[in-house]
Amino acid sequence: MPQFNDKGEFIKLGIGRVTSLYKEVRDAIIEDNVPIDKALKCITQNPAKILKLKNKGKIDINMDADMVLVNKTTLEIETVIAKGKVMMEDKNILFKGTFE
Repeated sequence: MPQFNDKGEFIKLGIGRVTSLYKEVRDAIIEDNVPIDKALKCITQNPAKILKLKNKGKIDINMDADMVLVNKTTLEIETVIAKGKVMMEDKNILFKGTFE
């Protein structure tokens, strides 16, 4: 994520929080009535295709098994699975790293 000083001048790149991107997609679904399948493509299929990540972007055989399970009403993240490994379960972070 770009960072700027008080004058609006670019000063450096920082690490963005994954939750900020997800929040925008969630808001698009809930507040702007964007269909969930279209909104999710912004953080799944589209970047995987652009970055040529052949094992990412969809749930299928021989894929990395990355999934985010959400509450069906609030769309709050409840469980995260990355490469088939449970990273967060029932809102409890099991593994910490750069992007928890």
